[in-house]
Amino acid sequence: MSKRLALIGAVLGTAVPVLLGGCAYQGGGQGPGLDDPFSRRTVWMSYLSGDDLRQACHAGAPERLRLVYNAHWNDQVRVYELEGGAAPLLHQRVIGPMDLSHFSLSTAAEPLTGRLAQRPLSPAQYQAVAASAFGAATATPVPVDSTFASDSYYWVLSGCQNGHFRFNAWQYNAMGGDNSRYNTLTFPARLAALDTTGIPLAWPHPMSGLDVANQLQDRELRWYLRVYADHVGPADGI
Repeated sequence: MSKRLALIGAVLGTAVPVLLGGCAYQGGGQGPGLDDPFSRRTVWMSYLSGDDLRQACHAGAPERLRLVYNAHWNDQVRVYELEGGAAPLLHQRVIGPMDLSHFSLSTAAEPLTGRLAQRPLSPAQYQAVAASAFGAATATPVPVDSTFASDSYYWVLSGCQNGHFRFNAWQYNAMGGDNSRYNTLTFPARLAALDTTGIPLAWPHPMSGLDVANQLQDRELRWYLRVYADHVGPADGI
């Protein structure tokens, strides 16, 4: 990778594979977090795996749900954190290229943090998303040993439900393969309807000739993650 591409990646929060992961995400303001691209890279695999949620998940623990959507790493990554309980809350973060049309003093930190938003949910709104997501997580086995490319579309779910840690992942095959497993998901549309970031969700679609050309051009920036039974990690040797 050229020094110029590496610098662009550092500014926008993108990263080469060797820089992703390595530190445990603890949450609660402890240790490296997601509010700058340098810290984000060190904890990303741990964050996707829900390590902090797993550690806090036990009988009587509050229900938590984390849904991360990769829509081409350099274009859009969306993070949704849902808190259950008496006053459900939806935390949202969209990471991607800086939107200069949206720039102001109040948004000056967005190139580092991503676009942040949150909204209270009614119990019915929360339950609709949680039931859809947790239902999907338990409906089909985790695609163990699958590799997900950074320039593809995929969701990773982690959470705590009734004292049990949940994990699963789904990738959209843009090359025209079997997407029946991905197409059963209903929580993406539910989240999009609740989203208050003002940035439309980049829905997956089959690759065009231009998409293929762009992928070939950006192959130096591509990285992969491997899916395990209850977490993700870097895919070595690809």
